[in-house]
Amino acid sequence: MIQAQRKLHTFFGVSFLLIGIVFSTRFVIDVSTRLLFTFVPQLTGGLRMTLIGFGWLMFLRAIVGVTGPIFGAASDRHGRRWVMAFALLVQAVAMTGLAFSQGWWAVIPMVLSGLSLAAFVPAQQAYASEQAPPQKRGRVMGAVELSWSCTAIFATPVVGWLINEVGWRAPLLILGLLSLLGTAVVLQLPAVPLRQSLAQRQNWAQTRQQLVRKNILATVLVAFLVYIAVTCYLTIAGVWLAADFGLNAAVIGSVFVAIGFAELAGAGASSLLIDRIGKRRGNVLGLILLALAFAIFSILPQILSLAVFFLAAMGLLFQFTIVSLLPLYAEQSVAARGTVLALVFAGVGLGAALGPPLTAMLWERYHAVGVSAIGVACTLLAVGLVWRFLRETAVAVPNLS
Repeated sequence: MIQAQRKLHTFFGVSFLLIGIVFSTRFVIDVSTRLLFTFVPQLTGGLRMTLIGFGWLMFLRAIVGVTGPIFGAASDRHGRRWVMAFALLVQAVAMTGLAFSQGWWAVIPMVLSGLSLAAFVPAQQAYASEQAPPQKRGRVMGAVELSWSCTAIFATPVVGWLINEVGWRAPLLILGLLSLLGTAVVLQLPAVPLRQSLAQRQNWAQTRQQLVRKNILATVLVAFLVYIAVTCYLTIAGVWLAADFGLNAAVIGSVFVAIGFAELAGAGASSLLIDRIGKRRGNVLGLILLALAFAIFSILPQILSLAVFFLAAMGLLFQFTIVSLLPLYAEQSVAARGTVLALVFAGVGLGAALGPPLTAMLWERYHAVGVSAIGVACTLLAVGLVWRFLRETAVAVPNLS
């Protein structure tokens, strides 16, 4: 056992216990997010809302991602663990509140859910990035990002079963309890010493100076475009399987096991290979393949086995690209990494906010063709930005004080 732990420590450059704690708390956050996308038909019925109405709820949840820089600056100044713990506590309130909501009263817990995501993910990514040696940063960050794939494999079937057998509120209440437990667990992580550098002295003027740098602005735009495409895919997957193939929550949950294994393969491939093949080159390849996949979506025959294979392939490509982009984002500014990752998350929030209502409207009016067109456009624009502006070698930020 001790020898195995030493091998894992050598492989990752950090302790397996540390990765386990970060992974498990991220898993709770990711299950909460996955649930809101995968089981849209069931949640809209439970909340007594239309598909477009729920799309706007998801918009409001995601738009609060623009608060990411506030939490990024707070994590730079006060510590990553405290921000992560705060986020999990807010998530506990959000999931519990959503379970007892009806109609537009769901706005409040959905906004709180978005705030918890905006606070947790940049702090967690910065924490993992700082704990890892530079030459193994992609490996460590990629290992934590496997959480998203694991939610499809292990959590989604359970959530689908709970919705079918107990009701739509049951998984929300369980996630509220797990988030509360995670608040205590994350505080057991070893603290990262706060260095008295630019990152700890950020103010809004300096944050704006970061944002107008070409590579940082391009980074935020890439995150924005990629997450429009991501949320198009996530929103349409469950709706497509329910509307065109008549699958219920339990069966959709089972389908997502296969998708989860594909996502796991994509994230694992990124974690193992992206440092070797080159972060920028790997992301360009992944985005081009995603553009091709979106183009195929509009002409795909209505065959269930083919639909599942297609969604799995899309999941693999998305996870490879999303996980590969993280270490590339982290290299755009060394001294203000937490703030830059928070700015990235603001871009993610805006993209994730626009994606669900846009997808719902395009699906109802143009069906697959509309979703395909927006996916192709976003991924190809992201290719150009990555190739032209993002730097693979970390660049130190000059002293702005």
